[in-house]
Amino acid sequence: MDNKETQRKIFQYRNDKFETPDLQRQRVEIVFKTLRPYFKRRVLDIGAGHGEMVKILRGKGYAVEGMDINPNELVQEGNFTKLPDKEYDTVVCSHIIEHMTDEELALGFSEIKRVLIGKLIIATPYDEDLDRLICPLCRIHLYGHRRSFTRESMTLLLEGFGFRVVKIKVIPIIKFRLPYIPTWILMLPDNLIGLQKNLLVVAEKAK
Repeated sequence: MDNKETQRKIFQYRNDKFETPDLQRQRVEIVFKTLRPYFKRRVLDIGAGHGEMVKILRGKGYAVEGMDINPNELVQEGNFTKLPDKEYDTVVCSHIIEHMTDEELALGFSEIKRVLIGKLIIATPYDEDLDRLICPLCRIHLYGHRRSFTRESMTLLLEGFGFRVVKIKVIPIIKFRLPYIPTWILMLPDNLIGLQKNLLVVAEKAK
């Protein structure tokens, strides 16, 4: 089995077992609650997965389109190079840019600038130790992550592609429900109680 096929099987297993609609729904709820003022009427969700953001935002009255390499009844097949210029008030990339190659990032941010009117919203793991989840035999990250971000590296990346950071924040996402998440939990190691620290970013096109 070649490396590409091994990678495909690992990602499929991961998506089937771990990347559940409930986890995606929890991420969407946290991102929306934290950054609600930046969501405007017309939204494009890139890397929409199961379509939980599409479903939730449509229920709140937003005009949402979702795109992903695995389309379903809520999400269309992803080729946003065919979308019209200046079409969306908000573009969302939730847990997608950490998977992208340098070439994919360059093309992706170029196309986002073209279709975006207002704000770009990004959610990604924060300061992840990539080596911790790399298979020692095939050298592939369990989740397919290629890069990790801090506040500083994310700011530099976006500035390099012609964006200006408006807001940047680290939040915890826990893989089970709590009535609230206390701030001290950010100090815990991320391998405890299913904790994952995420970076939430709002950016706009630089003037």
